[in-house]
Order: sequence, then structure tokens, then C-alpha cells
Amino acid sequence: MKIPKQYELQDGIIYYIEIARRDVRPDTSLCITAYEGTAEFLAIPSRIDNKPVTAIAKKAFWDNRCLQHIVLPDTIDSVGDWAFSACYMLRDITLPYREINLGKQIFHKSEKLHEIFISDSDMEKDKALPKLLAMAVTKLEAEYLLNPLQAGNDNWYQNLDSKILTVLNESEESALKNLVYCAEEDMGAKQEACLKALAYKKAGIAFMRLVYSNKITNVTKKCLADFLLQRTKGCKDESAWEFVKENHNMGMQYCDKLFEINGINDENINEVLDDLDEDNVELKAYLLKKWQSRGQNIDIWESLEFE
Repeated sequence: MKIPKQYELQDGIIYYIEIARRDVRPDTSLCITAYEGTAEFLAIPSRIDNKPVTAIAKKAFWDNRCLQHIVLPDTIDSVGDWAFSACYMLRDITLPYREINLGKQIFHKSEKLHEIFISDSDMEKDKALPKLLAMAVTKLEAEYLLNPLQAGNDNWYQNLDSKILTVLNESEESALKNLVYCAEEDMGAKQEACLKALAYKKAGIAFMRLVYSNKITNVTKKCLADFLLQRTKGCKDESAWEFVKENHNMGMQYCDKLFEINGINDENINEVLDDLDEDNVELKAYLLKKWQSRGQNIDIWESLEFE
């Protein structure tokens, strides 16, 4: 086994090894094997010791607790299994615009990953794509969509929406089949938590696609709207509305979509407002203003009172 060499950065150390490459020039390049440091931002160098950095090894950044933003150089053509898994603070990563051999579950459990950028591409014209790419690998578990050369084209969006509808239609039994119970008495609680997480995940996927709706078809839009309308306030299943309440950063945008599809209406507006407590004051004020702009007569001061 090769002993990794060190490359010192301002806030850390990159470990790397030389790898042999056949039928290419130069015939030797470097593979990043690990990183130690406290940096929040890391731009991996394209060359070290005058040799190109072409690979990220298996589990190279596994369980990193500091990095929030990572940029891969345009020399990278291989990323190993679980390379950026369990990077709990990772918010965005930039991949080169080229064919990359991507391993499995490279972002597994990196749940804060919200954007995947592709450098030197037409992505700047499609503001939705970085967020939808991140959703594809973190929420949809559709790693086949993480293709820098195809991301954003018509076929890519068709495959994305096909996967979204498949996930939304997954049964509860399918979600529970891999659940492992530590003790029989824990079974009910674990099932409930699993199903709640599944319902929230589905609602988040539907809202996200409606908010970032580039190249969405009317058929897909109607399917997503129907899914949310069956889970808004006043329905037997209120998971879509509960998801809105718990997601403060996107709550207003999600409420806009509920208004747009008539998921907040004459029949449930009072229930919606009554359901917003001290933790949702800003969202409640936003809803009141939006509702009043539609010509409805609601006493704003009375509605803002909390028990």
C-alpha cells in the first residue's frame, strides 16, 4: 500500500498518492485520499508537484464536519464510492464540466447539500439546476442523474420528473421494508417516525419541483399539485402543510405554491392561520398580507393574536 504524501493548505492538509494511468499523457497523476483541517471552503488544486490531480479516492472526505463549500478542479475524472458521504455541513459542491466516473453514494447522508454546480457549462442560464441536482442525489437517490455533460438538457429533466413521480407513488410498505427494529416494543414508534419522514420527504420533493419549475410539463405540474392538494390543511393527511410550517427558510415560497394551486382557500384559511403559533409569526403575517391582497376581509390584529 502506498503511503500518502501531504500537501499543506492554509487551513488544512490534503493527502494524496500517485496513480498510474495507461494510454494517457502524463502517465502518472494524483489521487486525493483524505483531508484534515478546519476550512469551510476548499478548492482542490488541479496540480500538485507539477502533476495533475485526477481522482478523489473512496471515502476521502467521509465524515467531515467542517467543509461547507468544495470546488473540484477540471482535471478530475474519477470520484470514488462515498467520497463525500456524511459531510454533515456540506452545502454546495462544484464539479467540472466533463465525463466523470462517479462511484456509488458519494453524497450519502450529506443532508445539507442544497446545490451542485457544474463549472464552465450553461448552468448559469438555469438557476434551478444546482438545487434540482442536489435533490436528485440526496432526496431521490437517483445518482444516475449526476451527469455533468447531460444535466439540464430536455432528456435530463424528463428523467428527473419521471423519478419524482415514481418516488411520490412509492407505498408505505416499500418504505418500511428495510426498517430494522432493535426491540419489539420500539416497532410502533419507529414505524411512525419512518412514515412521517417519508411523508415530509415527498412533500419537500413536490414543493421543490414546483418552485424550481424549469422545463416542467403541464402533466407533471398537475400530478404534483394533486399530490399536495390531498395533503394540505383540512385533509386527513396534512403532511404537506406540516412540512411548510417546519421549513422556515422556504415557507413563504411553498405557501405561494399552495395559493397558486388553491391549497389555501376559503374553506381552510382560518384553520391555516389558527395553526400558526409563535414560531411562525413571520409566515402568519405573510399569509395574512397575501390573503388580504385577494380582497378578503380578515381583521389582521385579531388574527395575529396567539393564545
